[in-house]
Amino acid sequence: MRKFMAALPLIALFALGAAGQKVEKRVSFREEVEPLLKADCTGCHSGETRQGGFVTEGLALFVGGSKFAKRVIVPGKPAESALIGYLRGKHQPQMPIGMPPLKEAQIQTIERWIAQGAKVDEAKLGWPYTVPVNPVAPRVKNPVLRDEWVANPIDNFVLAKLEAKKLFPSPPADKTTLLRRVYLDLVGLPPTPQEADAFLADTAPGAYEKLVDRLLADPRYGERWGRHWLDLVRYAETHGFEADNIRSRAWRYRDYVIRSFNTDKPYDTFLAEQLAGDLLSPKDSDSLIATGFARLGSWDELSRDPAGRWQDYLNDATDTVGSVMLGMTVGCARCHDHKYDKITARDYYRLQGFFANTRWSEERLTGEVDSPELTKRRRELQEQLKEKRAQQEAERAEKGDAEEPKRKRKKEGVDAEIDALNRALSPIDTIAETVTDKNNNPITHNVLVRGSLGTPGDTVKPGFIASLCGGNEVDIATGKARLELARWVGSPQNPLTARVIANRLWQHHFGQGIVATPSDFGRNGSKPTHPELLDWLATTLIQKGWSLKQLHKIILTSATYKQSIGANPVAAKLDPSNTLLWRQRRQRLEGESIRDSILAVSGQLNLQMSGPSIYPRVSGEVLATGSTHKWGNSPEDQQRRRTVYVFQRRSLSLPMTEVFDGPDMVNTCPKRQSTTIAPQALAMFNGEFAWEQARHFAERVAKEAGSDPAAQVTLAYRLALVRKPTATQLGQATAFLAKKAALHRDEKKASPEQAALADFCHVLFNTNEFLYAD
Repeated sequence: MRKFMAALPLIALFALGAAGQKVEKRVSFREEVEPLLKADCTGCHSGETRQGGFVTEGLALFVGGSKFAKRVIVPGKPAESALIGYLRGKHQPQMPIGMPPLKEAQIQTIERWIAQGAKVDEAKLGWPYTVPVNPVAPRVKNPVLRDEWVANPIDNFVLAKLEAKKLFPSPPADKTTLLRRVYLDLVGLPPTPQEADAFLADTAPGAYEKLVDRLLADPRYGERWGRHWLDLVRYAETHGFEADNIRSRAWRYRDYVIRSFNTDKPYDTFLAEQLAGDLLSPKDSDSLIATGFARLGSWDELSRDPAGRWQDYLNDATDTVGSVMLGMTVGCARCHDHKYDKITARDYYRLQGFFANTRWSEERLTGEVDSPELTKRRRELQEQLKEKRAQQEAERAEKGDAEEPKRKRKKEGVDAEIDALNRALSPIDTIAETVTDKNNNPITHNVLVRGSLGTPGDTVKPGFIASLCGGNEVDIATGKARLELARWVGSPQNPLTARVIANRLWQHHFGQGIVATPSDFGRNGSKPTHPELLDWLATTLIQKGWSLKQLHKIILTSATYKQSIGANPVAAKLDPSNTLLWRQRRQRLEGESIRDSILAVSGQLNLQMSGPSIYPRVSGEVLATGSTHKWGNSPEDQQRRRTVYVFQRRSLSLPMTEVFDGPDMVNTCPKRQSTTIAPQALAMFNGEFAWEQARHFAERVAKEAGSDPAAQVTLAYRLALVRKPTATQLGQATAFLAKKAALHRDEKKASPEQAALADFCHVLFNTNEFLYAD
């Protein structure tokens, strides 16, 4: 027997008792049974609804009502337990009503739990409810990879997983590919030929690291990464719903986000300002602007239910804090305890209580908060207003008060001029949309039974989610509750905040997060592929003073990031989804980067930063889809600014961003889709914007390369794709230019060679290589 047992795999020993008999694994109520009951039963059998007298939640479980003379659960006897009878259909109606029956394996799990005595085990707080601890990077077995491939601890964690599967990382990307990748990654634009030449000529060991430092210090970094944050917080400049009226000062929040990323504002401070900037630094302009975070959701201006509309606002603010900052679907606990995660309805309304005492306000900002150009324009308008108001007073004094003073008159003459000046001044005045507290009194809030204002439940104080505080309820009695919320969310002891943002950075650098569901770290979300690595990233972020730029640099200088996208049939068979990161992923550019890159390559991009949003030209067909909602018409040079500065109307998106899977601006967007649909090809090949910029591209090429076709093709490739054409591509492209020039000549077009060059530039815009980063 001893020899036999010694030969058993170690895991088998845990399934044997003292006499060598198999011992059945104990079923955990908290981990296995309770989630099944929450998912399918608590809708009708919660402590609030109690249909049929059944209660399937809490510690007072399974109490039979007056309809039943026996207990629903008979510990040790599943066959005598009414619950099993109803689940199997022996008692009618079969449960759950109106839903598919539970699977046989699920019922058997509940039966085993009952047979084992129906014990309710203590709630266990495992990942992600426990504070991350800095793990030790695993040792790499392969001495060659350890000495020549590993660049920092990220590579240790990745390589350990690969070695366990007998896989190897892909070779590093060539310098040109890596250059384009990191440019598009950090600033959302391709490098110029001059920038490419400088990097390729730099053979010093630290050349790539210097490049990363330079791009992180580039102001275009904030525009690129600020857009990722705006996706998350459902940023828009209109209220949505039927009216969809403009919020003329919302752009200040956008500029605040871009500034924060560029200055590398510590992430905990960045969150604190958005949650409680008015309480943190009430005289600081950025802190006030930041509180606009809580006002970014849709707002039904035509609603005839003010209380319901305000509750919708509170729900939106609470849900967004949960998903964006904590990576949890807290909104699922609005009507009942979360069916899958450790979040109760009481938790939800305690968290919502932090916003219960807020009011919306417009606050005047102090100091110079805008560019010199914008400040100059504002002063000009203010001087004109002063003059017109003086003229208005003089006219009134001359005419007296005889005209119909209490009736609204048609605005004409000086009145109309004043009205127009006010409209022009409104978007650029020094006022921000903010959130402030009504008073400093202690806050109380009600749990809403089934999420309805009509059924208020227990009164609660603002408090944190208990499962994220070691299972303990922590209530906040102070009137300045949002300040305590900000401190808790940004605390190193919060189990989720650092993990969630570290995962978001990883997602954008690798195309998928370590947790593939970046706003759902709960049971229904994806499990982390490299949990120890994620914890290492999270703790490193905290150790680095919550500096996102430093975490960027660590990721970007890892050998894992610098891998090529090359194929490996063996690895592809074992790990087709590349969850083990044996190669880098090819990523398509977002609509904003596509438009910005086209403008950069054509030489038309206006790099002016900040200020009120701009309106690029949009076709009449597109405008017709926006009903009565108007679209402005910015000056030509303003239309060529980066897409992050385009006006964000909820009911009408810029076609280039919409067709390439832009956010809907109504809901938080943790990860954009990457679809392939016909309208994308139509936008790129038939769209007016692409054709117009192809002509500018051709003009730039002709001016810089001269009239030699080979030189033109080479420069066009370098501008659009960063690399030189191969010999075959050069031959094909020059033949294309000759053929197209002949066709245009036959059509009697002016400058047929230039028209042919525009055709070729247009083709480059439509290549996969232009639209994807390798």
